[in-house]
Amino acid sequence: MNEDYGNAWKVGIVLWLVLIAFLLALFIGGLVAIIVLS
Repeated sequence: MNEDYGNAWKVGIVLWLVLIAFLLALFIGGLVAIIVLS
């Protein structure tokens, strides 16, 4: 195992966290919009 591979999974985890955070923000934003508009 070289160090490049060791860093690759950390980058992957960060990308997944960013994606999940974005989806959560979108979901929460949608709920808030529905509540405000209804």
